[in-house]
Amino acid sequence: WSFQAHRDAKNYGLSPEQCDAAFPKLWHELDRAVAHRKKTGNITPAEMDIGWKVDGIVRAMIYDRQLYILGTRGCRRRDYRERMLSVLQAIQRAITAYAGDLPNIEFSFTVDDGAYFAVYDNTTQATTWALTREPTEDNDNLWLMPDFGFYSWEGPAGEYTALLRAIEADEVPFSQKDRRAVWRGAKSPAGPVPVRADLLKVSKGKEWADIEEIRWDDAPDKGPTNLIPMSKHCKYTFPVHTEGHTYSGRLKYLLNCHSVSIIHKLHWVENFHHLLIPSGPEQNFIQVERDFSDLHWKISYYLEHMEEAEKVADNSIKTFRDRYLTPAAQACYWRKMFWAWREVSFEPE
Repeated sequence: WSFQAHRDAKNYGLSPEQCDAAFPKLWHELDRAVAHRKKTGNITPAEMDIGWKVDGIVRAMIYDRQLYILGTRGCRRRDYRERMLSVLQAIQRAITAYAGDLPNIEFSFTVDDGAYFAVYDNTTQATTWALTREPTEDNDNLWLMPDFGFYSWEGPAGEYTALLRAIEADEVPFSQKDRRAVWRGAKSPAGPVPVRADLLKVSKGKEWADIEEIRWDDAPDKGPTNLIPMSKHCKYTFPVHTEGHTYSGRLKYLLNCHSVSIIHKLHWVENFHHLLIPSGPEQNFIQVERDFSDLHWKISYYLEHMEEAEKVADNSIKTFRDRYLTPAAQACYWRKMFWAWREVSFEPE
């Protein structure tokens, strides 16, 4: 058996052997987290307490293949509620799609942009599942789970497989794409974000740029006036990704385009970021500085070397759209995460 995207991309029930064969490079973050706990000691029942977090956290358990919610804090807020439900639905789908053995585990997960935001007593080393982490030692207890947007993100993208269909419908041949860099977003989604301000400054007035801050004008109830739907970003040669409050959920969507994603040097880590290759024969995106100071000359270079640009886009499709960002890969990651967690934790009672 070998993974074939056209046949297997939406197969949520691959066996552990098939998951390992299809996605051998996906487990980097899980291997890191397990190695850390083997060094510091197993996860204990006391670490399941969620009282350290003000809001955006869930305590749950899988027992005899049933998913239980044991407690929540601050998930009535609309955005947290939607994220919580998406994560729980993704976990439930990973459980029910596969008929084989699964471990009994107790765990917590946070849907806050930063796991250690909004905490009591300055707690910054609690053990939990998270959407993102900083690459620092005091974030070693964070276990990265698939983003909630791999199930659904209401508003910006919608249900993931529906978005993939929209991307497929909107794709155009690489040679026919709009040869500009494209970006839409809030300049300050939750306070100032320097990388976004720098992008807007560097690209202002440039012929190669369709880069704008989202505008609501005088009718905020009608939505932004210059919005570009996520799937329409794939009509451009150079979709641009920026971090936001912490990470930004748009990257996985842009990497589903047969385009050349431009990504500044990232600080916040997601569970698939180790698969980004900035140079060499397997290069699958264009990396720029965090202040975008080299954006102009890099776009100029690739506009003059479109064969190289298309090779980067081909590599991106091979790595991300047709393998590691497929729905099947996410289900495999969840089940691998259950087993990895159980390896260094305890049997719930």
